Amino acid sequence: MTGADAQTSIGIWGRIANDSHLNQRVTGALFFAGPPPSTALYTRHPKNASKLDWSNDADIEFALGQMTSVGLNTIKLSYWGNEGETDSWSPSWLFSQKRWPGDYRSGNYTEAEQAALALHFFQKAASQSLLVSPMLEVSPRFPFYAEFPSSLDNMVARSVWLLKNFGAEPNWLRLYDSTGQPRFVIWLIESIHAGAIDAETFAQGFDQAAQEIEAATGYKVGFILDPTPLPPYGTTAGPQPAALKKRASVLAINPFNIASQGITYKSNQNSITEDERQQYAESVMKKWSGSGIPFIAPVIPGYDAHIVFPDSPKFGFNDSWRERQKQLALQYASDGLTVDCWNGWTEGYAIPSSTENGDVHMRWVSDIVRRLRIKQEGLADLNKDGQVNVLDALLLLKITVGLLTMDETMRKTADLNFDGKVDTADAILLLQYVTGL
Repeated sequence: MTGADAQTSIGIWGRIANDSHLNQRVTGALFFAGPPPSTALYTRHPKNASKLDWSNDADIEFALGQMTSVGLNTIKLSYWGNEGETDSWSPSWLFSQKRWPGDYRSGNYTEAEQAALALHFFQKAASQSLLVSPMLEVSPRFPFYAEFPSSLDNMVARSVWLLKNFGAEPNWLRLYDSTGQPRFVIWLIESIHAGAIDAETFAQGFDQAAQEIEAATGYKVGFILDPTPLPPYGTTAGPQPAALKKRASVLAINPFNIASQGITYKSNQNSITEDERQQYAESVMKKWSGSGIPFIAPVIPGYDAHIVFPDSPKFGFNDSWRERQKQLALQYASDGLTVDCWNGWTEGYAIPSSTENGDVHMRWVSDIVRRLRIKQEGLADLNKDGQVNVLDALLLLKITVGLLTMDETMRKTADLNFDGKVDTADAILLLQYVTGL
């Protein structure tokens, strides 16, 4: 069984276990927390740049509020490490050692100060009803592809540091595993092996890592895996559905590099057409959504990193690209959705309003999330008949003009634009949905 229309037999496997979002699907975004890097490298420029410098709590709240405004419930938090490696990518992100702009105290951040900043971020996210889970970035100091599963030390050490500092936070994302037990989530990107390896050995490594992390912290953890390669056309050795499905520590599959290549090899990245990239994206989604493992589908608005990577390809950022990505998500996002990335201004994949794209990406993400929730979770089913149709639209119109009152449950069901209100804007969205506009 594949796709969002299929009802799998996995029960609550892959569903959220946190009380605040119990049994919901993940709708998240990869997020680079902290003051943004130099705008000289940007290919997309935020319209609200003055609100994105993280100089005060209002900035953080604004950044996080944009996510909830399109219906997201989870932050996939980029983590490069706290011992200096974050600084090599951006000296102002969360977990950097260098002090942020505006912090004029002498010396680097101490480990305690780093943890305090990140704890504050967790708490600010909680105030916006956002769950948080770190994603361990692959890097020269953490070459997952070369180490795993023969050496788990780096993977375990990074996970242990994060859990010891933030595991007590109630909004650390937890998902149910295949046995129905809740686990703290660690996201992994490019979770492949550099060369040939036995699939069972590779899969068993995740259970072993989870056991070592639990022994060190007391927290039962699991992993969301990305089975796609980087560089394009690189190795896909390691993750195989049949082997991973047996492992309780494997919580979900969430591919990342879905548009980096085509199905057939081309040496020149710039010669790969957008249609070929979309075909490859669908091939990845089709394979893993049918694996029997919970599948969280990614969407990407496009890619443009021509300043920092002059030879890299540029694609997307047009109506046809976004529509194809939306349709793939609606077809295959059976267990959740991620937007990759939320604020990747340097590489163009940024969702908040920009001078180049206006608010089109915000409206695009909101539309995808809304349609998935209508389809899967009963959003807009105001009369609770299991369907969303013109009868629900008529009910909502009556509510918005004051002819009917509603309870809190109906209020949540009727808030189609995720702004915390029920008004004519929601009625218009529902009318557009039921009429196929």
